[in-house]
Amino acid sequence: MNISILNAAGPEMMYGYLTGKYSKKMVMETFGKNKQEADRFSAYGYRHGELAHLLEETQNPLLKEKLQGELRKISRRNQKSRAQNKISLEKLEAFKKKTCCGFGLRDVIKRMRKLSRKTNDPEVKLILLLLECEYANLSAKQHGGALRGKIYERKDKLLYKLADLLKQQEGWRFGKNYAVGKNAAMVIYIYLPDGEQLSWHINSLSLAKQYPNISDQWDGQPCSSLTKILTYIKNTYINDYS
Repeated sequence: MNISILNAAGPEMMYGYLTGKYSKKMVMETFGKNKQEADRFSAYGYRHGELAHLLEETQNPLLKEKLQGELRKISRRNQKSRAQNKISLEKLEAFKKKTCCGFGLRDVIKRMRKLSRKTNDPEVKLILLLLECEYANLSAKQHGGALRGKIYERKDKLLYKLADLLKQQEGWRFGKNYAVGKNAAMVIYIYLPDGEQLSWHINSLSLAKQYPNISDQWDGQPCSSLTKILTYIKNTYINDYS
């Protein structure tokens, strides 16, 4: 019998077959069940700890192999995410001192809030919400525990507001896509009027329902959303509040 089938049937079945305890038919039946279980399993929605627990519990060699592969993927994504977060936080700290607009980040936010109240312009409000959303997104990465969760909740609330406002405007491209490169359920894309792509990873299914599906893919520019928003503000509004 093929050694790969014996391995996939498990050590007990392999030993039993080799010692004459189990027939070829029994081995093939076990192999078929193991293969079916592994083929049907989807890691979608599972966290790292949950997959690790399944790996410890299962006696199915094929499922073990699949789980190990998924855990390796998560590990690679985590390493990539940590590297990108480091770059983003360095940019955040630099922008707190001085942005491309010539002011500190908090000052830019205050000035955009003032401009939004003064003009009541929907686009100004949208840009302000995008800026506050990315500020919350990056700020959360500086903290842990309950505080981090609260800041991410604010990010989600801002994305809810953005969805409502975007639906009322013409010419804005936005939506969600399930092709993610991080440990998240989906990614939301919003395009600035100048065509620059902004993106946020999310896990909230209720939030995802607020955004239509979109086939677009990531533009390959890591840690760039804050820079893109600030550059747009500089090019579009700097003369309005300087």
